[in-house]
Amino acid sequence: MFFVSCGCGLVAFNDPPPAIGKAKLNLAQDLPVSSSKFGEAMVPKFISPLDDMYIRFDAAAELLARTNQMSTADGMLEILTIAMWQGAFNPPSQFEPSDLDHSTRDDPENWLCIPIPMHASMLPEAQRALKPRPVEFFEVGRNFVLSVMHCEGLLPGDQTAWSTLLDHRNSVPTQQIESDAFAALIQTPLRDYSAESLRYLKGIFVPRRLLQKWLNRRSNVFDSIID
Repeated sequence: MFFVSCGCGLVAFNDPPPAIGKAKLNLAQDLPVSSSKFGEAMVPKFISPLDDMYIRFDAAAELLARTNQMSTADGMLEILTIAMWQGAFNPPSQFEPSDLDHSTRDDPENWLCIPIPMHASMLPEAQRALKPRPVEFFEVGRNFVLSVMHCEGLLPGDQTAWSTLLDHRNSVPTQQIESDAFAALIQTPLRDYSAESLRYLKGIFVPRRLLQKWLNRRSNVFDSIID
């Protein structure tokens, strides 16, 4: 099991990557294989709305809603969120036969990017009392998003129930735990998320190219809308 330090402490992850090494923090299986150093696992400290690679979920939702007059930005955000929980924006597995050299998996344009509040112990003493705490950005898959939102109390509904479901100390295999969690999230409407949870979802960055590929598989209405 691997851990990453965030605002509430250590987030645990299973299925560790093959090339983490003695990093400053331990990262999950759904991080790039090439992230063998602490700094390489992070993207820049700030991602501009004008960035050529990424678009935020909220900006993408608004753009999609303008293209389809029968929809709303909230409706499109819900679609993007469900797609994320379905694994639509996940990179190939590190054991993918067609990606033996991990070139596709290590391509940053195949990873979501999320902000993670820094744990107080990682901040200079003068910043430790700040609320909210400064964030760092990481390239991640859906498992990482699930763990961080659980750690920060941002999953929809009762947090105690989520803690029970995601408790790795019980006898249920980890794969089944994650499968049950994602199945529930896929069927949870956006209205059941708190305002703080929605702010977090809106702030998730998705690579433009990855999003466009997903849109192309759904409808030609969105052809080249993101590119």
